[in-house]
Amino acid sequence: MSKSNAPSENTMDQIRQLLFGQQVDALNEKFNSVTGEVAALQKRVEQSLDALQKSIDTLKTTNEEKHQELRSQISDLDKNFQDRLQDLDTRLSGMIKSCDQNSVQRSTLAEYLIEMGERLQTGKKVQLTNGQSDALNNDE
Repeated sequence: MSKSNAPSENTMDQIRQLLFGQQVDALNEKFNSVTGEVAALQKRVEQSLDALQKSIDTLKTTNEEKHQELRSQISDLDKNFQDRLQDLDTRLSGMIKSCDQNSVQRSTLAEYLIEMGERLQTGKKVQLTNGQSDALNNDE
């Protein structure tokens, strides 16, 4: 039976080839074509992913550089602001001291003016700081 099976198997293959051979060949050809297209597409996707990763890396580097630059600028601005604030504080302290000194001088001047007014009312001679008599008292 094995001898009879061999020719009949060969015959079956020939019949299949006659009936479906063109369709199988077309399907194999189509399969090979699709496989080639998938491989090409996969290669393009990998290239695109590589390019995208390079772009991301470049953007990260640029972003880090800009971030560092901004931190440096902020630090410089903060130092400048602190220096100016210190300068303004010093100037304000000086102005306050000056006003305090002027206030003392004004109060002293006010006391002198009151005393001079009282002396003028009572008719006493008023001595000026340089030792001269007041011209108003010369009218006596």
